[in-house]
Order: sequence, then C-alpha cells, then structure tokens
Amino acid sequence: MISFSMPCHTRFRMRKKSRVIIYSIISVLCFSMTGCGTVSTSEEQATALEEPIVTEDMNEDDFIVESEHEPEIGRFSLSDDTKKFLFGKWKVKKLLGFYNGWNDASEYPDGQDIIGDEIIIQSDVFSSLGLKKYKVYQDKYINPYYYVDCIFYDVDSLYRVCKLQIPGLKDNDKVQGILVSSKPHEFPSTVTFYCINNERLILSLEATIFELEKIME
Repeated sequence: MISFSMPCHTRFRMRKKSRVIIYSIISVLCFSMTGCGTVSTSEEQATALEEPIVTEDMNEDDFIVESEHEPEIGRFSLSDDTKKFLFGKWKVKKLLGFYNGWNDASEYPDGQDIIGDEIIIQSDVFSSLGLKKYKVYQDKYINPYYYVDCIFYDVDSLYRVCKLQIPGLKDNDKVQGILVSSKPHEFPSTVTFYCINNERLILSLEATIFELEKIME
C-alpha cells in the first residue's frame, strides 16, 4: 500500500505547535509552584522573567526560534536562476538512499526501478510519465505551478525537519524543496524535488531519493 510522506512545512508546523503546548504547560506549572508568596529576585529568576511567555492561545507563528541555521518554511516563488537551472529534460542517474523513516512504500534496498527514466520540467508542461513502471508517480500538467515549500542552509536542519541525509551535502549549501501541481492550491504531484545550489537536482519518491542528470539538447 502506498503511503505518502507529508510535506516538510507540515511536519515543521506540527513540531512548532507541540513546542508551544509544552512551553504553555511548563509556564502554568511554574506559576502554580510559586503560589502567592513573595517572589525571590535572585539572578537566575530575574533572567527567567526576561524570557518571553508563550501561552496556548498565541498563534504558532508568533513563536519562532531565532537562528542563522533555521529553515524557511512556507510557499515561495522560484527565482529566475532556479528556473534556468530547473527547466529542461532530466534523466534518473542513480539511487542516493532513503529517508530515516517514512519508508513504507520504498522498494528497499534498491529503490524503485527508474534508473534511466526521464522527467520533463518546463514552464509550460510538467511530465513524469517517463517513470514507466509506476503509474502512481505519473503526472502530466499543462502550464504547471511550481513553488518552493522549504529552504535549508545546513545539513542538521534538513535532517531535523525532513529526516533526510543527501550524500555530498555540506553546511552552507542552499537546499530548496520544490513541489509542482496542476494549479495553485491544488494537491502537489507525488514526485518532489530538492534543488541544491542550483547545481544538483534530487528526485524524491516516497522515502527514496535519486540523483537526476540534465539531458543537454
């Protein structure tokens, strides 16, 4: 049975929501333990009082950990440089490996049998019909809608959010998760992509990843 892994931004928001609830519970417990007595003004407690209080009715987007390595999660347009790199005809070059988890529909240990198959990624048409043996991954869209749903800048954040390790990836590499659908707000195709520095393109099928090679015409 095929089971689809949820998009990166969905898992990330679920984790932020859980974090908000946990901090809310901790805040309530700490307040209950202090009671109505005199509050100590020790250095440790004074520092703690300066921390932002997160309540359960706050919007999950109000609680964001500031870090230069935090991923960007949302819906972003493709840059001109990314379009120039992405658009074209691609061939599946080799199996790179598997996600750490979400492996239910993956054909372990060799991956799906698609080496040598082709995918068309153009501004006016998207076609994965070239994945000949797998109808579940075959889509064709006229005037498709491409968008970036997550951007990573280091190996650790990619693993934390997506449970994914890409061979050869280094910190400070820019990784864009790219989805495609028939039109905005429609459910995306079952095939997704990771674009690395506009130099490498990775195909993701369920929990399996493959290196793609551009066909020069």
